[in-house]
This record gives sequence, structure tokens and C-alpha cells, in this order.
Amino acid sequence: MDQNALNNHYKDLAENYDESFSKLTVDSEAKTKFDFGGENGARVIIKLMDIKRDDRMVDLGAGTCKTAGLVANLAGLKYPVLCVDPVQEMLDIAEKNNVENIETMCSTAEDFAKQDMKYDKLLIKGAVHHFPVNKMREIFTGIKKQLNDKGVILINKSGAN
Repeated sequence: MDQNALNNHYKDLAENYDESFSKLTVDSEAKTKFDFGGENGARVIIKLMDIKRDDRMVDLGAGTCKTAGLVANLAGLKYPVLCVDPVQEMLDIAEKNNVENIETMCSTAEDFAKQDMKYDKLLIKGAVHHFPVNKMREIFTGIKKQLNDKGVILINKSGAN
């Protein structure tokens, strides 16, 4: 699916995305899978990434910023989480839902990776499969330059586990 078709797909889903997505569940018998949804998922992310109050964090492919807002709140982050998504309508849901302690940037992963910025933690939850395969090296080379020393990246290949 090309970027325009993908963006249009998520524009159509934006309004009901959180409600639909929250109904996904993880098999409770799974021993090697984490459920990154909701408040419990945010706590898992905080623990796995060892998020500290002074960390600067980016959620790349943030969608409606629900997870980023939960992480920011539960970790007591001093700085807002930067939520990056290529679909403005998805980011607009965060504003509509009054998600706190976030900032938004409408950008593709490729364009984001070219930005001149620094941060400590990068979360890619349920979005990496949308990155163009032929741009992966470029994207992660850019991310490596942005990530502070001892920075952490957590990639979750799907939203539910």
C-alpha cells in the first residue's frame, strides 16, 4: 500500500480508532507476548524502556496519541511526548480527547528521521510494518543520529502484542 492510500485508510478510521483498537486482546496463555494496550500496556512500556521523569520521548506512528498520553502521565514525564504520525486526522483525535503532556508532529517516518533533534526514548508501537522497506536503513540511520547516548528504542510489530 503506498503512503497516500495508507494515509487515506487511517483518515477513514481516525474517529473510531481508539474504540475499535481497545477491543483487541492478547491470548492470556501467551508467555512471550506483551499487551501494550491501555494503562497496563503503558506500565509495561515504562518498565521495558526504563522511562525516567527527565527523559525526552518520541512515539513514532503515534496514531491518536492515547498510549503516549498514558505513558507521559504514569511516568510523570517532565517533557511532553512527541507524537509523530503521517495522518493529521489521527493526531487531531488527541486534541479532541484532551490527551495531556504530548506534542504532535504530522510526518512520515522517513521525514521524521531527517529532523535535527535529540531524545532518549523512541516507541514504535504497531507502526513499523507501515515503513517502506526500501527506506528502512535510511529511517533507522536517522533515528540513530537523533537518539541520545544510552537511548532506548522499543519496537512492537503489532498493536495488540
